[in-house]
Amino acid sequence: MFIAHLPAGYLITQLFIKRQLLPCTEQHRIWLVGVGLFASVLPDLDLLYFYWFDQRQHNHHSYWTHTPVFWLAIFLLPCIVAWITKQKLLLTTVVVLLMNVMLHLLLDSVSAKILWLYPVVKQSFGLVEVPARFAWWPLNFLLHWSFMLEVLIVGAAIYQVKKQYLFKNQLVTGYS
Repeated sequence: MFIAHLPAGYLITQLFIKRQLLPCTEQHRIWLVGVGLFASVLPDLDLLYFYWFDQRQHNHHSYWTHTPVFWLAIFLLPCIVAWITKQKLLLTTVVVLLMNVMLHLLLDSVSAKILWLYPVVKQSFGLVEVPARFAWWPLNFLLHWSFMLEVLIVGAAIYQVKKQYLFKNQLVTGYS
């Protein structure tokens, strides 16, 4: 995935907020959207290591930051603490973080391989393999059919933002 992680994170976080049974203040909504956007790209922070230290020797999807078990382990303790202490905002924040990280890995699984069952099974899984036909590697992904999925996600996010902004604007100005 090149361009769809942030828009997908926005969409899933907004859907989660909308479906929540608890009332959500505007401050909490802004907080959760920010957390969702951050978490939607969090696994790709390994690109810093990939370029600066590993010298692109290994596919960054093979790093521990692209392993679901790592994120489940990281978020288990805060989730338990939030549940025991009945801190609803903390629990909601942890759920949004984990949900967006897992969505990131799921989206990466379309055109890359992820260690979904690690450490039980040390095999990576992905939907399709993008053939290397062009010397400039991004072109291989941009011209692959799977990029249309990204375009659809970006389009849906733009539509959602416009719809939400226009609706808010109508409420503020009083136009209907």
